Parts: sequence; structure tokens; C-alpha cells
Amino acid sequence: MFEITFKCKALRKDTDPTKNHNWVEGYYVKHLTVTPSPIWPNKEEDRKRLEEEYNALTKHYVFRDGFSDWNMENELEQIEVDGRTLQFCAGVLVPIKGYKYKHPLFQGDVVEIDATKELGVVVWCKDIAAFIIIRKEHVKYNDGYPQLNLSNPQDMLRIVSDVAPVTYVGSVFDKLRGRTND
Repeated sequence: MFEITFKCKALRKDTDPTKNHNWVEGYYVKHLTVTPSPIWPNKEEDRKRLEEEYNALTKHYVFRDGFSDWNMENELEQIEVDGRTLQFCAGVLVPIKGYKYKHPLFQGDVVEIDATKELGVVVWCKDIAAFIIIRKEHVKYNDGYPQLNLSNPQDMLRIVSDVAPVTYVGSVFDKLRGRTND
């Protein structure tokens, strides 16, 4: 069975940017904590104010299996995450730079092409319905989220299904917490 998983940065109660805000992987849920009124105001400024209030009341969660030992009941773990760092799994495992194990590749991950040592970013291309890797310097951002800007087809480094010679380096979202992967 194919599982659709996501990766996000976990929210922590502290606001210290030097502390590690770990990535969590699992099943994503966007939860509006109130039921919105079906009657929207007519005035534009009232509509914007209401949308901002609803955005403030929206929570983002990743659910995953919790810890259990043999023959013990397994609890479902609910982790509140930063919805701005949501990444969709591309369904491919690649090596991690400096480690011997492999990592699932997600949209927004930064990878190094082993043959050329170029950095690329995994993005979704709706025109060909596939994840592709484009040169890091050609990625455009919309609200901090990587968007495909493929004005020149030579910017595309490869389609993700051909990713054997790449190594995972980091994520474009690491800079949201004070880290960078430049």
C-alpha cells in the first residue's frame, strides 16, 4: 500500500531560535478550531479581518505511531507543527551526506547532484505531474515555500525518479529557524 506522508518542523513552546526544532514525519492534518460562519461580511476590510482571525485559529498537526513494545497497544502521537514548513514525500530514498543510511526525499529538500556537485531543490511540476530537481539558485519562493519557475528548461537538473546519483543535504525550510544550507 502506498502511504502519503509529509514532513514538517515541530512547534515548540519556547521561542529560542538556537534550539533544535526537529523535523517530524507522518500524516498531515489542518484543523480549524472553530466552525466558520457561512455568512461572510460584504465589506472588504471586514472580510480580511475575519480571514486573519480564522488563520490564527488554524492548527497544523502531524500524526504518527507512538512508541510501543512487543504486544503492547500502540498509541497515535499528535504533534503540532509549523504549517509553513509542510513538505510532501516524493516517494524515493536517497543517501544523506555524511551518513550511511537513506532518507525519504520530500518537496523542498536540498540535494547535491553527486556527479556535478550542484545543489538542487525538489519541487512539484504540475505540467509533467512529477517531482523534479531544479538548480537551487533558480527556485522562486511564494510565502517562503519553493515554487517552480522553469522559464529555461536547462534549469531542471533531473526528474526525481532518476535520483540515484544525489545526496540529501538539507531543506529550504531550515532557514526559517535560523539555520542555512547555502
